[in-house]
Amino acid sequence: DSVSSTTGMARRLADWINTALNDVETAHTDWGWMRNSFSFPTVSGQSEYTPASIILTSDFAEWETQQVRNYATAVGLDSEIFMDMIDYDTWRDAYLYGATRSVRSRPLQFAIAPNKSLCLGPVPDGNYTITGFYFRKPQVLVGDTDNPDMPDQFHMMLVYKAMMYYGEYKKASEVYQHGEIEFKKLMERLTNSRLPPA
Repeated sequence: DSVSSTTGMARRLADWINTALNDVETAHTDWGWMRNSFSFPTVSGQSEYTPASIILTSDFAEWETQQVRNYATAVGLDSEIFMDMIDYDTWRDAYLYGATRSVRSRPLQFAIAPNKSLCLGPVPDGNYTITGFYFRKPQVLVGDTDNPDMPDQFHMMLVYKAMMYYGEYKKASEVYQHGEIEFKKLMERLTNSRLPPA
């Protein structure tokens, strides 16, 4: 079954829950439960790799830029190094200008292109495995049995946020205020437990 088949107040509630989930998941770009790992092999002579060619799902939102590494695929993890991030214009000028276009070596740096592609520099001279993390898009609940990916103990905050929408819709200030108080309590706890240290 799908929530899209519901009507009336049931549909409004389903929409409010989805909006509440989106509000929570877009409040920060680096929630722990939205972080996934990636790994992909380089192709000799190819410097740019799109999210679709790396992630192979449609849930990509942003790269996590602190933990990008590579190792020589034939050698294995013993050869792993961290890569430094540089801005896209610097990468383009350093690795795709004049004679540097033909330089091939182990990638030591990376940049993120305007289209979110990962750009490696120098251009790979062989097979390396690039590893790191990315953040997923906000989840949309569609089926009747769908559950939020966020930690179970915080699911009630979606109900409290939906109470706020309901209170606003029905002009019921006491419902809105109760939902707001409880939502803020849980949001503070969630922020303290599921974001990386500042």
